[in-house]
Amino acid sequence: MGATVIKEANQIASAGFPIGTLSTAPKLNSIMHTDMIVNKTVEEVTQIWKKYHSDKDMVCAIIPKEVYNEMYERALKWPMFVYPLPRSEGYEIMFAQFSNHRCYFTSLLQYKTHQENAPPCLTLSHYVDLIEGRGLVLMSGEVDTTFM
Repeated sequence: MGATVIKEANQIASAGFPIGTLSTAPKLNSIMHTDMIVNKTVEEVTQIWKKYHSDKDMVCAIIPKEVYNEMYERALKWPMFVYPLPRSEGYEIMFAQFSNHRCYFTSLLQYKTHQENAPPCLTLSHYVDLIEGRGLVLMSGEVDTTFM
């Protein structure tokens, strides 16, 4: 990636990233200067998003509108889901709950112990601000390894 993309990623992202989980739907302008991407192509927005996350302890994705709409429809239908993660000995069961364009992951053990107060080890935030105009959703994931 060129120096221009890196510079733009730093400028746009200087709004900062919210720490912790929120109960409302995430807004893209809370973490980046959206006015600076108005005239950017989908490819440029994709590069900026990936560059912004490249040096952070986070995950990110760019999700096409059709894929996200299907994911969201399923999340509304089944807001809670269990995932078996292979470990060296057996599996660890992870519990996921979807709410307001976010997905919170915690271990099933934490969920059984703390119910709705279980601490998330991964929070995926889906920013749907660009879904109509650009046909994409930007996803960012905060990882907390404290309870893993």
